[in-house]
Amino acid sequence: LMPRTRLEFQGIAPSVILLQGIFRAKAIPVTIMAFSLNPFDRDLNLTDKDDRKLFKDGCKGLKEENKFDGKRESYVNFMKLIKVGLESIKAMECLMIGTAWVVTSPQPSQLLDLFENKNIKKEQIKEHCDLVWANTDHASTPRYFRTFTAPTVAPTDDATLNDARNQRKLRHVMMGNKIWSSLKSKYQLEILPNVDEFKYQGEFDGVKLLQHMRDHVNPSTTIGSANMKDEVESKNLSKFGQNIGQYHTWLLDAKARIERDEGKGKYNEYLRSMFKTYETCNNKEFREAIKDERRKWITGRLKQDYDLKDLIETANLMYNNEVATNNWEYSQVESSTSKQKSEDRFVALNATVEELKLQIAGKRSGGGGGRSGANSGAGDPNRKRGEMPPWRFVNEKNEKTMIKDDHTFGWCDNDCHRQRPMWCGRPNCLNKADFRAKKKSEEDGQKVETGSNAGKADFKIALA
Repeated sequence: LMPRTRLEFQGIAPSVILLQGIFRAKAIPVTIMAFSLNPFDRDLNLTDKDDRKLFKDGCKGLKEENKFDGKRESYVNFMKLIKVGLESIKAMECLMIGTAWVVTSPQPSQLLDLFENKNIKKEQIKEHCDLVWANTDHASTPRYFRTFTAPTVAPTDDATLNDARNQRKLRHVMMGNKIWSSLKSKYQLEILPNVDEFKYQGEFDGVKLLQHMRDHVNPSTTIGSANMKDEVESKNLSKFGQNIGQYHTWLLDAKARIERDEGKGKYNEYLRSMFKTYETCNNKEFREAIKDERRKWITGRLKQDYDLKDLIETANLMYNNEVATNNWEYSQVESSTSKQKSEDRFVALNATVEELKLQIAGKRSGGGGGRSGANSGAGDPNRKRGEMPPWRFVNEKNEKTMIKDDHTFGWCDNDCHRQRPMWCGRPNCLNKADFRAKKKSEEDGQKVETGSNAGKADFKIALA
């Protein structure tokens, strides 16, 4: 047996003593490895199992009780919570939007925080995201989506540039999924028709989704337009005595006031608000038809540029058909205080007067006589009394209905007008032959079905 040293008997291995001597003699520095408290504080590689799990965790939304319902009063608190969530996955750098560049460098010379700065334009946000999702090579890329400061080196070749883009895309998608998963399902369905506005290559882009919410839900700094938006989103048809025409007139006026304060295209919640208002209608057939239209809108079965005017046109057709068949019931305008009751009664009476004016205008305009209202020569010295104004024969966009001077007109090409196809104030018109057949059948005590109006009863007409 090899003799043991005194150190070994004391329980100290000779190798430890040897290492201690080396460190003292050579003074070898000991390097302490740096570590991060946040696992997202590094680049992710989705080919790695652990990184894929990390990515999925980063896509998880807020708790159910903290999810956003799309209401303006919930917006501020939701943004505070989602900001904390985005900070936890190190995605806040994605929200630094480049707004200025210098000729000598592809890196942005100015970056603005989308959370903090309300002056960032929609076009600037789009350009920022386009740079992230671009597929140009290094030589043909005049601008970068971010700045590269030490120790990070700016791209010098295609591989480095693509790697930087891919890492930023991962953050955009992770952020997009996190925000989308933090929305209540009802609000998701409401904004689903606009999904192309915040998706790239089939993936949610967090920056674009946040921008969409900021533009459409964020409370306006303009008090007047903010109050008007609240009214648009909370209107009840009982406020108009169940008069659809009155509601449409008010809505178009409200839209004009909002656009005057904020500019066009800043607020686009009209369709969602209109569907909500139509649900307060007391006519069952109208409500069912509107529900069917809403389902088509949600599922993307309507044309891509379907807007407020299209929905107004559809609602007017349904409304006019129900009025023509005497199936529509008007109601007295809602009141809340005794002082307001008299005002509400006046509004209801005014609505009835407007309806009578519409019927009178329809009888006269339908026959082409044009002796009063929009058809008279009053106010135009160059037009003879009884002569139709030029606009009655103009329909460049081939629209079915139009609203003018608080009246709804329909485009009629039947031969009941002695001149030519024109805007008619009657809800329904019949050809002369159909009218004579209907008249004869009524005299014989029978009713017949004619043309496209088969199955309808008591259609009105203004003959020339």
